[in-house]
Amino acid sequence: MNDTLIPKRLRPGFTIIEAVVSILIVGILLASAMNLVGASRVGQTITGQRQRAHLLASELMEEIMAQPYEESGPLVLNGPEPGEQNGTRSNFDDVDDYDDWYGMPPQDRDGNGIAVVGNWSRCVKVKWVKPDNLDQLVGTESGVRLVTVEVKDGSRLLASIQSWRTVAR
Repeated sequence: MNDTLIPKRLRPGFTIIEAVVSILIVGILLASAMNLVGASRVGQTITGQRQRAHLLASELMEEIMAQPYEESGPLVLNGPEPGEQNGTRSNFDDVDDYDDWYGMPPQDRDGNGIAVVGNWSRCVKVKWVKPDNLDQLVGTESGVRLVTVEVKDGSRLLASIQSWRTVAR
């Protein structure tokens, strides 16, 4: 059959407008797919960082909880006693020695850095709490200490865990 006998508007094929619309639709779908892939990757990175931070916090908390509640002898305020402040945790021998300890980058007990990405740090707070209300801080010996370990990347909190330590295990 001769195409010259069929009117132009009945000829099969794409018009330029149909082709442009198809390209636009494919482009929008491709851009959406790329955004989803990027968001997924960011989510995986954040999840991985939080898992690593939780492991670092748990490791330090286990170390602290393995220590005796207090020094034998006269009671001192929270914090390392004289002679225990050598820049590492190697001389810490009771729970309160860890109060206000800060390590950047995260370190093992002997002060060796632990490899992490970014500007990570770990810090510890040890506070006395009321035995009948574990959320209420007190300023004197109560027989119960609240230990908080935080892991941060710069100012962004990645993990925070708490545990209570009593005189009697």
